[in-house]
Amino acid sequence: MVLAADLSLPVEADDERQVLLFGKDCDHPEREWCRAAFAAHAFDLRALLEEGTLPDGLISVDDRESLLRAVEPRRYPSRLPAGRAAAREKILRCLV
Repeated sequence: MVLAADLSLPVEADDERQVLLFGKDCDHPEREWCRAAFAAHAFDLRALLEEGTLPDGLISVDDRESLLRAVEPRRYPSRLPAGRAAAREKILRCLV
């Protein structure tokens, strides 16, 4: 679950190193599936990860942080146009 959380984080298209290591988001639809699963279960996962809920030592502090990052709401840049223009831009980025 922690691996899915880490791999579900968006890849910055402008970050050449990230793109080389992880590929473009548009080439990996499974990332969006993971994001959707984490979003759908965010309330429950946050409740499980609250301090004192899980036995000590069950998961590491780093793993807990990864899971919490996966359920944070995503903020998309406001400069992206809405609707069809945004979809067109996303497709064009994938083709580059």
